[in-house]
Amino acid sequence: MSQIGIAIQVAARNWSGGTDFCVKTLDGIAIYKITRDRIKAIIDDMGLDLPIFYVAPARKEERDIFSMDTSITTGAAPIFFGSEYDVLDRLLDFGRLNGLDYIFRINGSFWYLNSPLCSKIFRHQAIHHADMIKLPADFPHGFAGELISVEALSRLREICRGRVITNPVAEMANNPMFTIYDVTPLNGAISSAEIHNIRNKRLQYEPERVEYDLATNYEEGSIDHTRYLKALSYINAGDVVLDIACGAGFGADMIARKAARVVGADYNEGVIRRCQLQYRRANLSYEVADVTRLDCADSSFDVVVSMETIEHVDEQLFVSNVTRVLKMGGKLILSTPQNRYGFCLTPWHIKEYSVDQLRDLLNPNFKVHKVHGITSALISDNSEGGDRMLVVAIRRSR
Repeated sequence: MSQIGIAIQVAARNWSGGTDFCVKTLDGIAIYKITRDRIKAIIDDMGLDLPIFYVAPARKEERDIFSMDTSITTGAAPIFFGSEYDVLDRLLDFGRLNGLDYIFRINGSFWYLNSPLCSKIFRHQAIHHADMIKLPADFPHGFAGELISVEALSRLREICRGRVITNPVAEMANNPMFTIYDVTPLNGAISSAEIHNIRNKRLQYEPERVEYDLATNYEEGSIDHTRYLKALSYINAGDVVLDIACGAGFGADMIARKAARVVGADYNEGVIRRCQLQYRRANLSYEVADVTRLDCADSSFDVVVSMETIEHVDEQLFVSNVTRVLKMGGKLILSTPQNRYGFCLTPWHIKEYSVDQLRDLLNPNFKVHKVHGITSALISDNSEGGDRMLVVAIRRSR
């Protein structure tokens, strides 16, 4: 019989350097503790007696936080400290040390795990014996984990020898050498009342803006960094670029190392003041601006970049404004969550799109040139199979 262990991945901070959601509180309780109690209740209902561990990077921050948890010190949910940045090594060492055949990996912020979906993943393991069984990549996160073969993790380590792997799930899912089985959620698997409750509760701990800390971020694991790297491959040396909703401003600074001139713009005056102090280049400026009310001149930019913005604003105002300020044949490069299931959990999002929905929205004004699927910090040339997408579209001539 296969030996299965539960790995709750926890950390003090996320790849962008901000406080990880799992150590924030919900209704006064640390979220990672709520997640532990939830998965314990689910496996008990399934009649399974599986060991539950926290799996964390071996850093002082994590040792300080989790050493105070009595459920850890009493052995109710032991903690395993592994590689600081290499999640593959961390999970592989955890699995080998505990003699496991499979790891059910969940994030410490998954406090709303869904019992039927988790159960379905475990049932399919006995049928399919795949390297990994999981929900589809673009199904909203948090309802289940991934059941991963330790032997498959070992093979991935051989394939990726010498590389730091921050997301082994994404690496396996994008490699045809691994057998992946996606469990299809049934229509209505998540009720509208449950979605409403999750969105409301996430407001307690989830800010609208990503908490980004340049001093503690890890670029190789941060999608905030890698999506700008991908955008750079579509930008030419002579381009004039608008980075709208530029946030922390590092992306506009990256683009300015290549483009002729870059304007980083955001509606938040405090954000813009910090950008102006932190990034200084002759060809780079930062301005206060709202993507739904741009006052830039018509046809003034060769490229408009907008990362994780369209889902927050009126889509028609977004499209009309970026169309107006782009030159004919200019490029729109945007990233946004990829979601074909019709509901979103992030309380700050108005709408999330499937690839086809976003194509249809852009089509009157743009020809979509390329769609890259994104999972964590891994960007694929395949449009499908990601929880986010990076879209490159060309403004049509009228």
